[in-house]
Amino acid sequence: MALGPVTLGVVSIGATSDPVFTIPAASDECSNATLDSGGSCSVEVLFEAQAAGEFTGVADIAVVDNAPEAVSLIGSASLSQHDVG
Repeated sequence: MALGPVTLGVVSIGATSDPVFTIPAASDECSNATLDSGGSCSVEVLFEAQAAGEFTGVADIAVVDNAPEAVSLIGSASLSQHDVG
C-alpha cells in the first residue's frame, strides 16, 4: 500500500535534552520538507560535550497532521589525559 506525501514540521532538540546536542541549520534537510512515499531526508546532530559523562536527549520531528516522532539521542564523553611538564 503506497502512502501519499508527508509534510514535516520543524526538527528540534527536545527541551529536556542535555545541551550538548545541537542541529546545525545547514545540515537540516527535513524541517518543513514534503516527502513522497519512500522518500527520505537527513539531519545532522552534533554532540559536543565539555565534560566526561553520559548524555541523553531527544530529537523531535514534527509531522503535519500527525503525532510528532521522537528519536533518542545518547552520547558518551571521556577526558583525555595530557602530560604536564
